[in-house]
Amino acid sequence: ISVAVGWLVSQCPDSLELCSQTLQEYIEDGVDGEFGKRFYHDWKERRLAGLPSQEPGVIIELYNSVLQFLSEVASSEHLCDLSWPVTEFSEPGGNKLLPHLQWNLPDHLAWLKKAVLSFQIPYLDLPPLGAPWRPVCHMIFQYVSQIASSSHTQPLIQSQVENLLSKTYQKWKKRTTGNSDEDGPSVDEIPWDCILAVCIDHKLRDWKPPKLPVAPEAVSKDGQIRVYFFKEHLKNYTLPFSWDQARLRTQEEIRQGHQR
Repeated sequence: ISVAVGWLVSQCPDSLELCSQTLQEYIEDGVDGEFGKRFYHDWKERRLAGLPSQEPGVIIELYNSVLQFLSEVASSEHLCDLSWPVTEFSEPGGNKLLPHLQWNLPDHLAWLKKAVLSFQIPYLDLPPLGAPWRPVCHMIFQYVSQIASSSHTQPLIQSQVENLLSKTYQKWKKRTTGNSDEDGPSVDEIPWDCILAVCIDHKLRDWKPPKLPVAPEAVSKDGQIRVYFFKEHLKNYTLPFSWDQARLRTQEEIRQGHQR
């Protein structure tokens, strides 16, 4: 009977346009599509032109705005209007074709929204350009300590960032050969983009669900939570103004570099 029901559901008209992914897939695909491609394209352009890293605040704002958008799509009030599925056909955790019974209740959607937003990372201001190397490194490590979800995973991200800063320092030392009054590289020599890429990658892998009561029916037998959303809604993302401005700056800096 379940096979027959599955076939019937697959033949239903697509008027609902309802899509389904596990929470992790939904986040990873959304971040890759709206953040990753833009971030790495800008990164590559700046690297090839010999430009310093994009400002950290701009990168963080782009990443966090994508998660804000994904959280709104996953908890859209339009989902509450659907009376679906028929009780007899649903199963705990739902599947690709049929959601579980709690999937569009306000409490569950509110939990989903909070879950998606918990992938966001804290804001980080660019230090003043003349800031000394050691205090800046200390500030970076303080920031990184907020990313790890537990003391068990913190050493990994700490060591990755330490490695990036060590390479930056060695490169600076080789170039200055002791002829500088500074104690280390300047703020604009720090690879903020690489550091944030490490932080974001770590956040996506090391995520822990928010400690809120989630409907037991929402969890499948293998412990997955599914997100149900309208595919069309994913096309409505609007870039933050700061990222548009950052891209214009990148193009302008590249143009100026070519004119020299």
